[in-house]
Amino acid sequence: MAANPQQAQVAGATKRVVKVTKVTLTILKTQPPKLAIKATGMAPAGATHATLTPYIYVHFPLDGI
Repeated sequence: MAANPQQAQVAGATKRVVKVTKVTLTILKTQPPKLAIKATGMAPAGATHATLTPYIYVHFPLDGI
């Protein structure tokens, strides 16, 4: 499973973000430890409510990313 960078609502439809520009990972000092993920990206024009959601590839991308 890979993380889909972000998704955003555009006129009622969910669209993938055009480009991820920054990802920050932080290990939270909880028991058990948790990973906080913050992603910044470029969304389609008019997009609102961007979210970070899991994305399962049927076939992994050829470039491995």
